[in-house]
Amino acid sequence: MQFIEYAREKLQVNFSNHFLFSLSLHIQELIKRVEENNVSSNQHLFKIKKEHPEEFSVANDLVKKISNKFGIIVPESEKGFLALLLFHSRVEISDNNKIGIIIICHGDSTATSIANTCNMLLNTNMMKAIDMPLSQSIDETYKKLKSMALAINKGKGIIILADMGSLLDFDKKLTSETGIKTKVVKNVSTPIALEMLRHVLYDMEDIDNVYEQAKFVEDNCNKIVVAKKKELAILSVCATGKGSSIIAKNILEELIDKYYADKIKIIPVDLENAKDVFKKMQDRYYILAVVGTIDPILPIPFFPINQLMQSEIQQVFFHLLDGNINGIFMLPENKANYTIFETAKDLLEKYVKFINPKYAITKIRKFIEKIEYNPKNEEYVLDLMIHMGCMLDRCLSKIDIKYNNLDLYKEKEKLLFDKIIIALKDIEQDYNIKISDDEVAYIVKIITTKK
Repeated sequence: MQFIEYAREKLQVNFSNHFLFSLSLHIQELIKRVEENNVSSNQHLFKIKKEHPEEFSVANDLVKKISNKFGIIVPESEKGFLALLLFHSRVEISDNNKIGIIIICHGDSTATSIANTCNMLLNTNMMKAIDMPLSQSIDETYKKLKSMALAINKGKGIIILADMGSLLDFDKKLTSETGIKTKVVKNVSTPIALEMLRHVLYDMEDIDNVYEQAKFVEDNCNKIVVAKKKELAILSVCATGKGSSIIAKNILEELIDKYYADKIKIIPVDLENAKDVFKKMQDRYYILAVVGTIDPILPIPFFPINQLMQSEIQQVFFHLLDGNINGIFMLPENKANYTIFETAKDLLEKYVKFINPKYAITKIRKFIEKIEYNPKNEEYVLDLMIHMGCMLDRCLSKIDIKYNNLDLYKEKEKLLFDKIIIALKDIEQDYNIKISDDEVAYIVKIITTKK
């Protein structure tokens, strides 16, 4: 307040209501930079002195006062910054010849909140914001960016401040499609955004200079040790590893093909070994999520395979892949009112070749009723239905699978084994096939795994 009163008397002007905040923050960051010996250079010092001689003279006095007050040596470049801060806090700023600056962040209001804070502190509305809620696709976000960039571009380029994921690659696409020179500043935070806006407003007219300054600020705002990157992976889980996990794998490969082809490995695994596989794979892979009909209760987000067919759930899934979401994770409410039988039919229709899914589900449903399989969780029934649909497809295409230690398992589960063989007779007659003991063993395993 002492500095502001001094400047007001010397310049005979009034300052905006936000000047107290912006000057306080500026001095705080200045002291920090001087103490860390990370001072910014100002290539336009002579130009500022020539264009704003009165403000430069007051800034010269303020630099002396700051030096005396805090016992530090303030660099010459700071006179230029302070002079521009004084000038822009007393007049309406014209943005007609400035570099555009847009902040994009994941979340319902993150970008807007940061932009509003920065604009308020520096008394401008130059920083534009694009929020990216989890319900919004990457393509939708890019379209908003493109429209906004075309609207605000004044011929000097656009600085994009982004938090993570695919947003960091928007600069190349935007430049290619519009011809606008674009730079992306990653890992954005409020201090970084504020510093960039300050440079765009008061200091720099060349986008390359702003970008170089951005890298300098980022290095000092984010002193984070980045661990060596691991390969990305998703676990695809079902009771046996032979049925719905394979369909889940196919669904995942189709979903990620557009943005993440060859970047994420899909690992099918059976429910019994899911925890062990998860532990063993962590040395090599960063496992993002698990997908399947049954939740193996791992410390990563689980996506039920039937929900992953819905567009709103797919958007959440993409955001998880894009930003590696950590912490508490909740799916949107499942709005679909499908029965498990309809869901099983829809899944099989896409990924089996030799059976009519509608007819097959009718026969499988009768089989389930015959063996009186009524688990508490309906998703276990879904897992069995999908598995048996895949089993019929394998039998008709004469693809054999093996069950390890079959004889021991048959002996252990003899009563259930015999019951399943009898219950399968109608299906064998309908399809004119013989279902092997190995296939029966996998059905028994599903039923005994989750009762």
